[in-house]
Amino acid sequence: MDTPGILWPKFEDQTVGQHLAFIGSIKDELIQSVDLALDLIEFLIPEYPGVLAEHYQVQEGSDSVEVLKELAENRGCIQKGNELNYDKAAFLLLDDFRNGRLGNLTIERP
Repeated sequence: MDTPGILWPKFEDQTVGQHLAFIGSIKDELIQSVDLALDLIEFLIPEYPGVLAEHYQVQEGSDSVEVLKELAENRGCIQKGNELNYDKAAFLLLDDFRNGRLGNLTIERP
């Protein structure tokens, strides 16, 4: 039976699901955007060194939480109470990645 557009609920390889989420093939409502952004940062730093530093003026030597914090500060992602809005920062990163604003990057290698 062919069921286009329907994904199985569980991936044998978590990396497959993660990569599909990176590119937006899994609805954002089904995942935690901050967690996904942190995973994307952890993927990008070793695979594409310098991309985040160049695009967002962040220190890539930091852990992913610090990178997302710097991104939020540098992009003015502030919410009520002068607190950093990590959801907005995560959305910015994911949107930039999905729309090619970070460059021509690939997540699958032959």
